[in-house]
Amino acid sequence: MVWNGPVGAFLTDATEQIDLEGAIRSGKTTAALWKVLYSCVTHPNIQWLICRFSDGETRTKLRPQWLKICRQAGVEVTWNSGELAYDLPNGARVYAFGLKAQDQLSRYAKLRGLTLAGIYVDQAEELPADIYLELKGRLSQAGQPQQLLLTPNPPTEDSW
Repeated sequence: MVWNGPVGAFLTDATEQIDLEGAIRSGKTTAALWKVLYSCVTHPNIQWLICRFSDGETRTKLRPQWLKICRQAGVEVTWNSGELAYDLPNGARVYAFGLKAQDQLSRYAKLRGLTLAGIYVDQAEELPADIYLELKGRLSQAGQPQQLLLTPNPPTEDSW
């Protein structure tokens, strides 16, 4: 694949937090998942989280795209149901679950305790601002490059 323009720049950008906005069907999700896979392949033992706000959307929309990209790249991944993660042969791990909690008391429970080098949030315009702030604190895996990727559809002017 050849990537040009803003998407090509996004794929090589090492900035800690990147917001790649674009129109519906512009390829944001595909580009971000390729970026996550490249990071996993080039950094053994790295840990990523790929997610949308809801578990259902993560399971039915994001995870199938992730698996398709892994197949295209010839990278075998194994689903670890106990950890809700894909394990790669080099020790890299990609957690894949939604962020929405069942109730306010456990709002951050899915995230707390995770030590991640990378986080990718698809459809980030759905994400509440406080969850975004909590995500930033999860970038703590020592010895690995750290990055938070967001791919929202263009949000409103008053969005966080």
